[in-house]
Amino acid sequence: MQKYQQRLLVFALFLTTTYAATKIQSFGALSDVKVAGDLSSVYPTHIEVGAKVTGCLESKCECSVKTTGIDDDPIPLTFTAESNDLGSAQISNLRPQTPYLITLTCSFTPTETDTKPVPVTIITDYDRPLAPKIVKVSLALNKITINWQPGSTSGVTYDFYKIIVDNKMIEDNIDSHKTSFEMPDVYNYGVEHTIYVQACKKNNQKHATCSRLEGNGEKFKQAAPTDAPATTTTATTTTAGPIPTEVTSSATTASTPTSTKSIGVHSYTISIPIIIFSLFFFLLK
Repeated sequence: MQKYQQRLLVFALFLTTTYAATKIQSFGALSDVKVAGDLSSVYPTHIEVGAKVTGCLESKCECSVKTTGIDDDPIPLTFTAESNDLGSAQISNLRPQTPYLITLTCSFTPTETDTKPVPVTIITDYDRPLAPKIVKVSLALNKITINWQPGSTSGVTYDFYKIIVDNKMIEDNIDSHKTSFEMPDVYNYGVEHTIYVQACKKNNQKHATCSRLEGNGEKFKQAAPTDAPATTTTATTTTAGPIPTEVTSSATTASTPTSTKSIGVHSYTISIPIIIFSLFFFLLK
């Protein structure tokens, strides 16, 4: 009887020691809990969370996470084969760049009260950036200049911009503070180009994601300007027109005195007989 009581006491002491040592050491994004230099486990639409729970045996310990604002059932943590202390779970169907309150709860025996919930707030990663807006294309000194405005109004900053013309990369690392770019080549008049400005940002995984191209292209085409020498020739032809008119007018004026002189001579010839007849009539008196 005494030996039985001793064994029972030892077993009770073992249980007390085991569960007394059970403790949630850390909880958060899996990449932060592992602290192994891994890339972030926070994505635009899902989060991988992790927890280190000491003394938690997979067969006797159950941990789960619940996200505030999502009506899904609590998601159980899966403890890895390499360590019973590390468990992980994935929370899906989330919105980009949104804070979520996630709570971890663990229970160690069917009759044991759950541990005090451990909350943590995690913000999901950035999604694909919005394309720049109000893209304007102009021509100056035979070169195309592109101007734009940032597409986001929520305070999100970009890391760099890209310029793509006719599906060909022209520049892939324009400083995020710049909002204009001049094409290096001289423009060929009459040629149409489709120009895209992409905004890019590096996410938590250190990968650059850029705005979509579809529906954000700006077309540009300009005809050659009128040639200057051709304009001068046209002006000369126009001014030369009135010259024949002036010559004709001068010729007409010159002929007028001739006609008047002819009439004067004719009048003088007719008046001589009249004078002789008048003298003869005067002598008869």
